[in-house]
Amino acid sequence: MMDDQKWVLRNSVIWNKHKGGLDSSKDKLRNIHENIFHFVKDEKKYFYDTSKIRSDARKAIVKNGSVISATGVSGVRYKRQIELSTALTEEEKNNAFEALNTVLERIKNNEIADFRMIIRGQQRTTHSDSEKVSGRVKELAQKGFYFLFYHPDRTLPDDVWEIIP
Repeated sequence: MMDDQKWVLRNSVIWNKHKGGLDSSKDKLRNIHENIFHFVKDEKKYFYDTSKIRSDARKAIVKNGSVISATGVSGVRYKRQIELSTALTEEEKNNAFEALNTVLERIKNNEIADFRMIIRGQQRTTHSDSEKVSGRVKELAQKGFYFLFYHPDRTLPDDVWEIIP
């Protein structure tokens, strides 16, 4: 299809059916999944209306006065890493604390649901260590930290579907 008819594969989805039907074969494993392929003719003219297919994300909460993100990030570990860092200057530490507190306030106000903080010398950079490839690496070099924010309007479906037939 892709070579002769010029279709473009956008996604390959695994449908995990959990409990496939009975299979009395003695020469193969039981099949409990199916592949679903999503092809388009022109990838530049195709798009998802992501607002229609997003699923509800977990919500951030405030527990005992502490803000906790949708995946359990409270900022305590990041604060400790900033405090003990030998890779950050005092000014960078102060800026990192201030930025982290701002992000936690944004979570408290439901502006964002979740985040990750990358701190120089603590976490590995995402995607690449090259400033030519990643603007975040440049930000890490200049500021000593950067944030990754999760989309506030719920999450996109992934490429493994857990649907019981």
